[in-house]
Amino acid sequence: IDVVYIGSVADTHFELAKMCLEAKKPTLVEKPLALNYDEAKKLVELAREQDTFLMEGMWSRFFPAMKKARSIVDSGEIGDIVCVQGDFG
Repeated sequence: IDVVYIGSVADTHFELAKMCLEAKKPTLVEKPLALNYDEAKKLVELAREQDTFLMEGMWSRFFPAMKKARSIVDSGEIGDIVCVQGDFG
């Protein structure tokens, strides 16, 4: 197995990802990575301990528009960001 993709219901993500990381399998978890901060932190720490790839399936992160938005924000062109709201509607 080269990589494991976890696309199950959200309340199973933590346990399934933990099992994969303990087996040192690179793991891609569909959103959400975990149900809360503590679970997510534990998964990240485990991935680091195991030196194993872990990523949340945030496909929009790699869109060219997201890269452009990050560039605009980083440049300070629009000032300090204090709130962001978005939807797919």
